[in-house]
Amino acid sequence: MNIDYRGYNESSDARINAFYSNLSKAVERADRPKKTAYESITVSIRKESNVLGLTMVPYDNIESFGMVSSYAAESTKENPIIRVSSNYGGEKRVYNVCVNEVNPSMASQLEMFALCSYTDDVGITVRGTFGTYSRMKTYAMNGYLNDTFVDLQNPNHVGNAFDWIKMLRTAAQQYLLNVQTYNQYLDANGLADTFTNWKNKSYAIGAQTYTLQQWDKLIQRIDHAIEDIVQEQKEYLEDMEEERLNCLLADRSYNK
Repeated sequence: MNIDYRGYNESSDARINAFYSNLSKAVERADRPKKTAYESITVSIRKESNVLGLTMVPYDNIESFGMVSSYAAESTKENPIIRVSSNYGGEKRVYNVCVNEVNPSMASQLEMFALCSYTDDVGITVRGTFGTYSRMKTYAMNGYLNDTFVDLQNPNHVGNAFDWIKMLRTAAQQYLLNVQTYNQYLDANGLADTFTNWKNKSYAIGAQTYTLQQWDKLIQRIDHAIEDIVQEQKEYLEDMEEERLNCLLADRSYNK
């Protein structure tokens, strides 16, 4: 049976097939644009200022390969798309991940890495030193050591899709048992809330929770209100100026 590798053919390497075997419909192949000879030479020495994140994925007990995230050319504010490049198993692949369609309750490592790269960049999550996805891998390791989650460093699990929210909730409860890990509890539990809201397409702003549509409508109302205030202020200043000029004309007429 042929497995859909979201646009790529099956590899002769079973580990590569395993890594890409559980990609959801949020992911599709992104062909790399062709470069001129000059661009090919200079790209290796040019600073990659558009890189959002970097992580490593185990291939076997010795070797690991990287994943790099950036914005795809097709990405928009309304439909953010993260481009994930990987050389896993020595085979170069590039995927576009529509983060609005990523489900944190059932997401592959590639998809969750893309989502965290985006949420860190726009401030939905706090990047910190190494990024949200890196911290989540630490929380996952804590779960593994407490027999509540799998070992992400085990190559046999690289292609699985996970319930990251459940992992974070469980980790948070474990951290709560020790006063010295209270900050980790707050972070893990906060991330679980954030990705639950993402899954439900709602976000906590202050004491209120909004869906994307509700937030957009609220912003539009605020923008319109600001425009009305600016217009009222402009008309008020124009009236004041007109009144000032009338007073000057009246004074001149009186003095004559």
